[in-house]
Amino acid sequence: MFPKLARGLVVIMGMVMLLAIGLTAGPARSDPARGDGTPTIQGVLAAVEPQERFDAQGKQQREDAGKDKEAAPAAGEGQFDAQGKRREGAAPDVGARAATSQACLTLHNGPGTTFQIRVTFNPNTYPYAVTGGSISGTICGSPNWAVTGGSIGNSLVINARRTSGGAGCANTVTIVGNFRNPPSYAGTYGFDGASTSFPHSTLFSYGACP
Repeated sequence: MFPKLARGLVVIMGMVMLLAIGLTAGPARSDPARGDGTPTIQGVLAAVEPQERFDAQGKQQREDAGKDKEAAPAAGEGQFDAQGKRREGAAPDVGARAATSQACLTLHNGPGTTFQIRVTFNPNTYPYAVTGGSISGTICGSPNWAVTGGSIGNSLVINARRTSGGAGCANTVTIVGNFRNPPSYAGTYGFDGASTSFPHSTLFSYGACP
């Protein structure tokens, strides 16, 4: 009887010692067997937070930062077919948005009055916004007239100013009109703030004046 009791006490004492060891185990420590300083608890890898990937400005700072980003497609990727023609629906490039075109308008008011009006305009808006140009011909002070603005569409507006020369000449001219076929405008024009002083018939053509 006593030997059995002694063996039972030994087993109980062993269990108590194991429990005590588990309760008093220290904090996570490095496992020398790994050799990389990774924290472990009793030889088991501990879960650790990944190191910060970005600095205070949000810039990626890992050595392999470049591997995490896919290469951005080239600006023209997918916009053109094998012959270089822009695919339908492809966004126009910046050059197309900033394009300018030319037009030539020839104003007539009887046999003694002919103004040659050269304009540049933005073809990507309508009515077309006039962005510059010049006026020559029988206008007083020719050819020292610069087109300063206006529009071309169902109606016509041309604003211009004299840049130099021409003693006794007006300083500005305003030309207005309405479209008709063949491509031309009928309306009026005037000087130094007026726009209805004289009638005109103005022929219109795309491209530079001859």
